[in-house]
Amino acid sequence: QWGWYTNDHGDTCTKAMSKSRATEYFWWRRRVLQRDNFTCRKCAIQKRQNMNAHHIHPFALNSDLRLDVDNGATLCGPCHLTYHRMFGVKNANADTFAEFLAPLQQVA
Repeated sequence: QWGWYTNDHGDTCTKAMSKSRATEYFWWRRRVLQRDNFTCRKCAIQKRQNMNAHHIHPFALNSDLRLDVDNGATLCGPCHLTYHRMFGVKNANADTFAEFLAPLQQVA
């Protein structure tokens, strides 16, 4: 059974995560943040603290993609919260993430 909590970095993790899996997750998160130069993919804010490594395909529903760096994207805390308020967890996927990142279209 997965029990969810937020770690010291603001990321959602599981209480059931073993120490070795937590270490793997730590390195996955670091690789995602470094690849994106600690820059939010939505608002482009750049900082080294309080950034989230977002799973494009949900962590809980895609065990085979949990540690795939290509399944990660850097978001600042407010943008990460906004994404999940808009799409939830079960509707998180590449399509909803692309929709979230797309600039707003002006109505003529």
